[in-house]
Amino acid sequence: MVVVQDLRDNENMRCRRLIAALVLSLGFDALAAPSTADVRELMAAGKLEAARAALEEHLAVDATDPNARFLSGLVLARLERRDEAIEVFKGLVRDYPELPEPHNNLAVLYAADGRYEEARDALLRAIGTHPSYATAHENLGDIYARMAASAYDKALTLDADNASAGSKLALVNELLPATRGVPVSAGPTNTSATPPSSTSGPRAEEILAATYGWATAWSARDVAAYLDAYAADFEPGEGVSRQRWEAQRRRRVAGPAFIEVNVEDPEVTFRGDGRAAVSFLQSYRSDRYRDRVRKTLEFVREDGGWKIIRERAQDP
Repeated sequence: MVVVQDLRDNENMRCRRLIAALVLSLGFDALAAPSTADVRELMAAGKLEAARAALEEHLAVDATDPNARFLSGLVLARLERRDEAIEVFKGLVRDYPELPEPHNNLAVLYAADGRYEEARDALLRAIGTHPSYATAHENLGDIYARMAASAYDKALTLDADNASAGSKLALVNELLPATRGVPVSAGPTNTSATPPSSTSGPRAEEILAATYGWATAWSARDVAAYLDAYAADFEPGEGVSRQRWEAQRRRRVAGPAFIEVNVEDPEVTFRGDGRAAVSFLQSYRSDRYRDRVRKTLEFVREDGGWKIIRERAQDP
């Protein structure tokens, strides 16, 4: 990872440094075709156009090779073809939503374009899939610092005599040059989760990460991880027993050939009884069915994390 530079740095230099921070290892070496090793050598030698050509040849034979696709995204990013690289990583996020690295690299690319809210949401997705992914946590802090600097700078633009905003901006700018890591963005395919200003702080971040983790497990058709998102005392409602509800969910999560669950515009609130709730627009699509509903998940603390105790849905 590289140092996140001050907002006043040269834009092109900042973008190149951010893109240099892309995670290089995805853990698919066992699946990689022999030519991907050659691609890595070409990349290490700085022969990016040759690496891109080799990858195109490789993917023409095996278009589904995840390691080759991942390397393709890296090469395109380093060639500053960011729009194309974004599409590659969005495809990986769609096909492998349980992996944190594509989310992280998607965040890097969004941040290079100054799309900090999208970068933030991507990092929250990465954390939702792997809560112990330290890189994403660090990068999330960097993104929040950049967003704060941008807000203070805007305040000064509107009121040049605002001494409070000026001192806060100076503090953030002192922090940013020493901050390492990458920024955060949208989660599974085409998710555009943009929390409002009231959705902030470390506790809200935990709730959002738990929500994205739940959606990611569902999209990945990972029944065990999906059910683990629910508290031991989860209340299915409508007189349905927990045992019957689990049997239904197992069929509906594992049954379809593919599932895509997107979380949009989440808003977190906390209650005095120690519970929290997140409301959002849920977009669901599978080979069998699709819908769009307003969903609310209620969370309680359990086993050191946040688990769903109740959920309800209604038309948007």
